[in-house]
Amino acid sequence: NDEVCITLVEAMSKVAPSLPLVVMAVPNHEKYRALAADYGIQLWFETFVSRDYYQDGRLVPRNVPGSSNHEPTQIRSQARQMIGERSVTTLDGQVIPLHADT
Repeated sequence: NDEVCITLVEAMSKVAPSLPLVVMAVPNHEKYRALAADYGIQLWFETFVSRDYYQDGRLVPRNVPGSSNHEPTQIRSQARQMIGERSVTTLDGQVIPLHADT
């Protein structure tokens, strides 16, 4: 949400402009990185290799069956995909772009 992003980066620019702001990864990360840059704030996008994602890039809530991966093979595969392809396979099998900094 643009309004939330602007509010956060505006606040960060006043209290801790030299620190990066860690936020949940989103498919359209460039837009938010540019908004933050307008305020002199660096965004870091956070992903989780052991969690599943919806098609819009949101994390699947933990109370939804299948929202968390516990198999080391699945976790490694998702980590490789996130790092190597900058994407994630969603709960419904779609591949979406997802930039990860952390």
